[in-house]
Amino acid sequence: MSVIKQLQSKLPGYSFADLVVLAAAYAVKITNGPDMVSSVRVGRRDATAADPVGRMPEETLSAAGQVKVFAEMGFSTTEMIALLGSHTIGQKGFGGPLEFDNVYYQSLLQRPWEKKDDKMASMIGLASDRVLPDLKETRTVIERFAGDQAAFFREFEGAFVKLSELGCD
Repeated sequence: MSVIKQLQSKLPGYSFADLVVLAAAYAVKITNGPDMVSSVRVGRRDATAADPVGRMPEETLSAAGQVKVFAEMGFSTTEMIALLGSHTIGQKGFGGPLEFDNVYYQSLLQRPWEKKDDKMASMIGLASDRVLPDLKETRTVIERFAGDQAAFFREFEGAFVKLSELGCD
């Protein structure tokens, strides 16, 4: 049984959707990111069907394409770049897999996937991550977050809460 399903059996007043968002916020907190748990609104209803195909942007989109998709969902370029900073957690090759920090942005600027002498370097990041520094509009935000983790955390929290409320009644 999944961790979320186990939680739901112990916290029947919360929807599965609420618990997923709360778990994501808690994961950020315990990996030394901003504490957003109290900022997350609860009261979501669980979906009755799968998300429509194409809800998530394709991994092959250009930086401009990503900006357009996120803008259509109501997100600024800064909010989009902040949300993509969540790629710092996990096995994408950006810093420690259990450390929420601004290493993602520092890595984007260093372009480690271009190192020809490192066979594993080509595995770092998604294609959609790699193109972000190519567009001036996104590079400016990346540079800001690379040098100012506190700014990244502030922007991430606001964008995360906004994203978590998409489709909420």
